[in-house]
Amino acid sequence: MDSQPRISWQDRFGQTRMAKVKLLDINEQGMCIEVLTPLEPRTLVGILDDSIKLSGRASVRHCRRMGLKYHVGLEFTGGQVWRSAAMKPQQSGLPAPPPVPAPGWTESPPL
Repeated sequence: MDSQPRISWQDRFGQTRMAKVKLLDINEQGMCIEVLTPLEPRTLVGILDDSIKLSGRASVRHCRRMGLKYHVGLEFTGGQVWRSAAMKPQQSGLPAPPPVPAPGWTESPPL
């Protein structure tokens, strides 16, 4: 089983992109990742990390070039918070965020 964290997002052309990332830091409100591709602030990102049982959504807060890679700050959305002592995401009473889409997934417009 591949436990490397993965993200998915839609680029500026509406194409679904996916990437494996390196987790640099995590706290109750969000996380910092290292990725090869720059991400625009406010981009919605799906997150999946089997090693820490995290599946949810986040918004890009910042993206900084670090050599040939990028450090991206993500803020959890949909009421998701992280509790390090429990080693699993906790919900704040709001509906759970949608899971990370499978390859080839495209988001349908809201009804």
